[in-house]
Amino acid sequence: MDAPSTPAPSSSTAVTVGPAPASPGTGSCPVTRPAESPSEPPPALREWLRSEGADSQGWFGGGDLWALPATARHGYPDGRGKWSLKIPWWRGHDEPLRIRAVSLKTGKTVDGHAPRGYAAPGFQAGGVDLPHLGCWRITGELGPTRVRFVVDVVPAETTPN
Repeated sequence: MDAPSTPAPSSSTAVTVGPAPASPGTGSCPVTRPAESPSEPPPALREWLRSEGADSQGWFGGGDLWALPATARHGYPDGRGKWSLKIPWWRGHDEPLRIRAVSLKTGKTVDGHAPRGYAAPGFQAGGVDLPHLGCWRITGELGPTRVRFVVDVVPAETTPN
């Protein structure tokens, strides 16, 4: 996969991190692996993770926007025929996070949601309600920074009531 090799930018520098967009219907799902991130998470993210008892393994991104794609692969049925996908993000500055998902099977585009109220720098919850499971390219935008990754969404394991 193509992941541009870009130095860690300041928050005012535009950066796109992630695989080049694939065409819908290209066959197998080109899932993004965390090792494809071209830069190390910024000190503020690493410090926050240490304070939470976690490490930076698995985080993917650049500049002031990072995501944890490995946890964004389970769709939860929402009772309306859609699948809710939850995505953990980290923002380096306080600006609205925009999320978009594109099906690599059908080309369908869905806008996601990121609730306000999270302090930055820090964790930002986000998600998207998908019309079907399968291969999706997720793009998060925070100002000029764009982070893109591909996930193969499968049903979350649920326990019977």
